[in-house]
Amino acid sequence: MASIARRRTSRNWTCFFRDEHGRQHAISTKTDDKRLALVICQEFEKAAKTKRTFTQAQRTIDRLHELISGERISRQSLREYALSRWLKSKKHETRASTWVFYRKSVDKALAFFKVRADLPITEFIADDVLAYRAHLAETVAPKTANHNLKTLKMIFKAARRDGLIVDDPTEFVSGVKQTATLAARRAFTRQELEKVLAACDPEWRSMIYFGLYLGQRLSDIATLDWSAVDLKRREIRIFAGKTGQLLILPLNRPLSEHIARLSGTHSGPIHPRASCIVKTHGRSALLSNQFSDILARAGLRPHQSHRSQGKGRDSRRNPSVLSFHSLRHTCTSMLREAGVSQAVAMAFVGHASPEINAHYTHVGAEAMRRASEELPDVTLDA
Repeated sequence: MASIARRRTSRNWTCFFRDEHGRQHAISTKTDDKRLALVICQEFEKAAKTKRTFTQAQRTIDRLHELISGERISRQSLREYALSRWLKSKKHETRASTWVFYRKSVDKALAFFKVRADLPITEFIADDVLAYRAHLAETVAPKTANHNLKTLKMIFKAARRDGLIVDDPTEFVSGVKQTATLAARRAFTRQELEKVLAACDPEWRSMIYFGLYLGQRLSDIATLDWSAVDLKRREIRIFAGKTGQLLILPLNRPLSEHIARLSGTHSGPIHPRASCIVKTHGRSALLSNQFSDILARAGLRPHQSHRSQGKGRDSRRNPSVLSFHSLRHTCTSMLREAGVSQAVAMAFVGHASPEINAHYTHVGAEAMRRASEELPDVTLDA
């Protein structure tokens, strides 16, 4: 049984106790209060005679520290660390759009863990992470699941770096397996493009021309401003929101002629209605739904209701093989079919490295312009 005694050379009480194997130990209680020393000694013996996990041992240490010093150890919860420390640091390290994704991803994890998110971050184990991975795998596409899992991994890696945890519970948890059953996006055929263009109103037809001949994303096309267009030099400046790159792209003959025919004040957004939607809602999802309706009218996909099915935004979706992003694939495919090199084709749609796209040489610019002119004329307003 645990007991305490004073050594002649110390004012503090020393604790004598035996472990689970019967070995005797002597440890100073660091206090001269006899009653407190006895409580501490009993904690020592209890810990020594019980096989404890790291978390349980950590709790014992916390209790002993509180008993000896009178100060309570404050350990950050996952919620507190993720919101007040990790996200705040990321706000100054990443683009605004990336930070918004991180914030939504953190909220998703905290919603899953519920009350456990308010426990000390040291109490999380690999089983918690595996349960979250299983939840993601059942509710969202593998790519989305892995993006959200990566966010959680980044949080725990940072917590370990900051000294809050010793072991990272996410370290050996791999991502969700990518399956081949999901529909792969593909390029439009020439006949499909003609059907889509015939099913459009003038603004959507214009955005399709821009998407096809510039190979850029829907949100970037929708928010283009007239100030970005230089018809004399036949160039357009596009800020790619996803990559943060400023692209200077050539306008080929069909697109430059289409732009010259567009009516309006030639100031402000080139596509006012689409631009207003993106700026109002902060994303292009509504425009994507509108394009889906156009595809349905063109007979290229079934009609689909965009009303909520009560599953929320985290539900797994059934993607179509055709979307506005398919114009990006179409642009690349047409360039390759015309004999344009892969390097030029990838640089044209913004897949190349930022160093290449930011300031390409005169030779590179000419190669881009020649590549642009290789794209066929599909405009209906010629």
